[in-house]
Amino acid sequence: FQKRREGSKDRRRSPRLFSRDLINITRADGIGAWRLSNISDLSEHGLRLICHEKFSPGTMLSLLLNLAEKNKTISVAAKIAWIRDMKDRKGAFFAGAEFVDIKAQDRESLRELMHPHAGQLKT
Repeated sequence: FQKRREGSKDRRRSPRLFSRDLINITRADGIGAWRLSNISDLSEHGLRLICHEKFSPGTMLSLLLNLAEKNKTISVAAKIAWIRDMKDRKGAFFAGAEFVDIKAQDRESLRELMHPHAGQLKT
């Protein structure tokens, strides 16, 4: 993981980390097979991922995130907020997804990645 550069404009409600960890993507409606992809960046409220399917905004996904740094895999439900073509990779897309269902202990694991002293933060 790598923290976002200081001074970078960011409209998110929580900090994000750049990541290359693996993610298992399944559509919540069960259509299609699971896909293995990469996280591009991650926050405690959502992520940007690299995918090879052009999901429509609003599509619900079941995600398994491999948090290598924490030696942990977490499961979340997420909703696609936006999708954009990757300019340098034909047939690949960046997608932004917001977590809509995540266990409290898994959100805490993400918070610990974002903030070294997460146990001292109040939510």
